[in-house]
Amino acid sequence: MRRQKEQNKQWYKLDNAALLYPGLESNRLTSLFRVAATLKSPIEPPLLQKALEHAIERFPYYRVTLKMGMFWYFLEHNPKTPHILRDDKYPMQRLKKKETRGFSFRVRYYNNRIAVEMHHSITDGTGGLTFLNCILGEYFRLQNIKFPYGYIKDPKEKPDNQESCDAFGKFYRPATPYQDILSQAYHLPHSLIPSGRTNIITGEMSVEDVKTLAHEYNASITEYLASVMLYALQEIQRDNVSPKRYKPIRISIPVNLRKLFQFQQTMRNFSLYVIAGIDPRLGEYSFEEIVDCVKNTMKSEINVKSISRQLARNVDGSKNFLVRIIPMFIKKNMFPFLFRYMGERQYSATLSNLGNVTIPQELAPYIESYDFMVPPNHINKSNCGVISYNGKMRITFNRTIDNSDFERLFFTFLRRRNVHITVESN
Repeated sequence: MRRQKEQNKQWYKLDNAALLYPGLESNRLTSLFRVAATLKSPIEPPLLQKALEHAIERFPYYRVTLKMGMFWYFLEHNPKTPHILRDDKYPMQRLKKKETRGFSFRVRYYNNRIAVEMHHSITDGTGGLTFLNCILGEYFRLQNIKFPYGYIKDPKEKPDNQESCDAFGKFYRPATPYQDILSQAYHLPHSLIPSGRTNIITGEMSVEDVKTLAHEYNASITEYLASVMLYALQEIQRDNVSPKRYKPIRISIPVNLRKLFQFQQTMRNFSLYVIAGIDPRLGEYSFEEIVDCVKNTMKSEINVKSISRQLARNVDGSKNFLVRIIPMFIKKNMFPFLFRYMGERQYSATLSNLGNVTIPQELAPYIESYDFMVPPNHINKSNCGVISYNGKMRITFNRTIDNSDFERLFFTFLRRRNVHITVESN
């Protein structure tokens, strides 16, 4: 009983990357991302509910509710039981406390699909995928399917204390010079659809096909796909804007810092981004030139020294005495400006690649595919999530506009290079 009382009092500070998200939340900007798995047989809701109840015990730092304090938001232990929900609405809609029982995530199901939608105040894509796989593992275990733990966390094991660590603070270096803030980038010009809606296009293709194309340019898959996005956006700007009004075109590419800093334990946010791009004001870029620009940026920016500049700027902001003593009800009014000025205005779209999903081979016969969705917003109106599993890559664009030229140009580019693509949309 005493241990339960201590657990009920447990609370967590938001990690540094999460500080802005609660103050930005709206119907247009929900701060959610989505990771989903499609199984080879229909979901059994009672088993899924039980699997969620077991899995959440393994992640006490997700069993929380978001609270607004005097000076900052914080996460407080939530003793309630999370409930699964039918996946019959648009994805990544704003969380409603009554619907989610106060949790900063929701688990949804429909036919063969299980999806986890998580608020960025509690974790990033890596944490979301880990949580989803734990639920999946428990779901299969309840079906008497045996597999070894390792790639999937055991719900019965005690979590490592480092899993709830704010890794940004851990690796913060005082007196580090800050990363420069970039000028405004080009953004898609089309009118927004009503808030709460999102248009989705997913292309499924062979990982090997894309890897072969990337290797022709000595590029990684992420570098190659970012280059295709830049090439498509360059064409859209050329067709819609006078050359005198051209702006730089840039892609924001989140980077998982766990590998870079050799700190795999944390299950909270630990990713920052690299911005790669071109400046069409200097003239039109060939695809080869675009790939070279992206590769050079990735090479120069993805290292501890360069990333530390961005990390220091973010952490110093939260450590600033004047910032800390401003009451939260005043402070949160500054967040939209910071989000736009230091974030979204600098780039034209986001490309987030979660990489290849590895699971125990015993579970492979039961899982068909994975999907990853990155939320669009009123500034960057189409964003891209990539995830691979069992030799298949699924690339999903979510957009807040009806116009689909960006996605059409992207997938057409790949098709013309002999990549067979199966396209789905809502």
